Amino acid sequence: MKIPKRQIEELTRMSSELERQPQLDVALENFGRYAEDLKAYLLKHIEAPDLRLQIVSIPELNYERARSTIGSYFIKALSRRKARGEKDALEQARAIASQFNTVLLELLMRAD
Repeated sequence: MKIPKRQIEELTRMSSELERQPQLDVALENFGRYAEDLKAYLLKHIEAPDLRLQIVSIPELNYERARSTIGSYFIKALSRRKARGEKDALEQARAIASQFNTVLLELLMRAD
């Protein structure tokens, strides 16, 4: 299996740039999809049980609470729930990227 170093680095870059995105809800959704696709790829190609367990334990990004509706754009300043959802999703995205980096490190160490 070719180690998906570039893809994991891209996921890390995406997580660090999330806060600067004008449409955070869309950026979070894209990050979540990318992470799930990467997770599926790794599970398809990795056979080591301990590494598979590590990959399976990476959570799916819960970005639903951060999603905007047309009305919420007008009352965003009043929407504490949305702001908290965005903050939680950002923290979760960083944790997910960190877990993928741990998997990458393990893959690189085993490749030597």
